Amino acid sequence: MPTLFSKHIDDIVFSDIEGLVQDQYPETDLVEFKKELPSKKGQEDQNKGSGIISDYARDKLLKEIVAFANAYGGHLIVGIEETDDHPRRARSITAIPKCADLAEKFKLQIRDCIEPALSLVGVRGIAMDQDGSGVIIFRIPQSRAAPHRLKTLKECYIHTRTVARQ
Repeated sequence: MPTLFSKHIDDIVFSDIEGLVQDQYPETDLVEFKKELPSKKGQEDQNKGSGIISDYARDKLLKEIVAFANAYGGHLIVGIEETDDHPRRARSITAIPKCADLAEKFKLQIRDCIEPALSLVGVRGIAMDQDGSGVIIFRIPQSRAAPHRLKTLKECYIHTRTVARQ
């Protein structure tokens, strides 16, 4: 497992993220990649680069966070495109504009939209360019207060372990 996952979230640097892509690190039950903020079909570019988190994007990402917390914990990294094969693997970096600002907004969304509260989730924007674009990493611990739910949808979610088929 790459050192990125054992480092304190504040010590992660962009070269750690690049290493995931170079190694084509696979998604697992503890690691999930997202190319970009989720959007509804036909609305892909509406908020791109604006620093705004749509309700749809918020709910989609917070579902993942709740699912990790209700299971074994894990990492969600937004700004990494994955391959189409199984298991999916890190293919390339697709920088998210204003990643540090968005990370701060997600901290507030996590606080306001998940119950019971998930206070130990780490969220950080890791810039790769001078313009502040980069990736957002979420480190979600397994919760002892589970089950958690998303207030906006009033539903619980859980990540399940997948078994590789031979």
